[in-house]
Amino acid sequence: MKPIIALLTIAYITCCGISESAAQIAIGDGFPVDFAERAFQHIVRLAEIGPRSPDATGEKQAFQYICQQFESIGLDVEVEKFDYETFRIDKIDFTVCGQTIEPETIGFNPYFGRRHFGGSALLVGPDATGDQLNEMKLRDAIVVTTSPVEYFSLLFFNPRLIVYVSNSDFATLAAKDCLSFSLFVDGAFETSSSANIVAELASESPHDKEVIVSAHWDSYRNSPGADDNASGVGVLLELARFFTSYENDIGGSIKFISFGAEELGVVGSRAYLDGHRSDLADCILVFNIDQVGGPNGPAIEMLGGVEGIPDRIGFTQFPIRIRNRALEGPEGRWRIIDTGLIDAFMVTNRPPWLVDLIETSSKQFGFEIRPAGNLGADQQVFTQAGIVATSIGTSGNHHHGPQDVPAQINKDKLEIAGKMVANVVLLSFQQQ
Repeated sequence: MKPIIALLTIAYITCCGISESAAQIAIGDGFPVDFAERAFQHIVRLAEIGPRSPDATGEKQAFQYICQQFESIGLDVEVEKFDYETFRIDKIDFTVCGQTIEPETIGFNPYFGRRHFGGSALLVGPDATGDQLNEMKLRDAIVVTTSPVEYFSLLFFNPRLIVYVSNSDFATLAAKDCLSFSLFVDGAFETSSSANIVAELASESPHDKEVIVSAHWDSYRNSPGADDNASGVGVLLELARFFTSYENDIGGSIKFISFGAEELGVVGSRAYLDGHRSDLADCILVFNIDQVGGPNGPAIEMLGGVEGIPDRIGFTQFPIRIRNRALEGPEGRWRIIDTGLIDAFMVTNRPPWLVDLIETSSKQFGFEIRPAGNLGADQQVFTQAGIVATSIGTSGNHHHGPQDVPAQINKDKLEIAGKMVANVVLLSFQQQ
């Protein structure tokens, strides 16, 4: 029995009373035994290149490597370049009661044009709980905080400005009675570019449905990005190899997309959505792979049901004011605050059939999967546009820094991610 056929008959095997262990054997026989090792070798190669952020020296090499890998397994590759606007901070002057402090990063919206802030600050300490944040009047406030206060937990309350300082500087400010401040930002707008790499395993019928399997190929600015997200790319490439061996048995078309500039605010996936609205009417599922080499998990987006989707599939709910703009600075010195962004990232689109396929697959493989809500990566771009989307990821590794190296990758998790994505994707064609 061909591997794909084996996977597609799981539901039949289960309903007809054949044991779960027999179903697992059929699945196991159909999945490459060297899948995890091959995926890991991609991770090693991409990490060796170094940081893959837009305009970094390793960007072009990584881009060429991924294209070559798709082509080597017989897929046609389309390179879709896109431009986007960003804001470069040259200097931040931050003074509290006459004392000058160097912020680590700030949260604001550079596209509104405001560069000067003043007044009285509200301190949010590193031990602040969710209940305490709810009690604080953070809306339109000037918030000064420090690690480990999570940025998005503050963003939800829509403050006017967030200033992150070091732990020692925060302790100094916490001891002061005076919290009057002024903050000036000096910088300039810039236009930059990146690209999405699209490889398609096309169906013989133009009327068949489509699934997108994705993983962003860029890394954070100072990171070799082994887990985030060479791990996702490695699994993506090996899934493409797996599927191409049985393309006539799939029952639809699959696009394997490696998005650019995800770390700057899902820029590549937003560009793809804007350029493919008509194509996406036939897309039944987007399955994103992001950070799948950690020791904990995996987690898969399964919670939240269907909430907040637009009436028209492919219609973006991201505000026009940030449509083609980065949501984080290239040097990491700022992140955006925008109420429209919050609304788009709150949308869910995980119908019962998708949850059933994930649960069925995890049970048949014997995998423990942690159900998750919105994980906030490229898949959310499609979710908020009314397309069924989910994502798989792990935790427990170092990210966004020099420590994100291949040595921390858990190969077993690579195989789990590969099997789960393959199974859900194939069964989704049968669901429709």
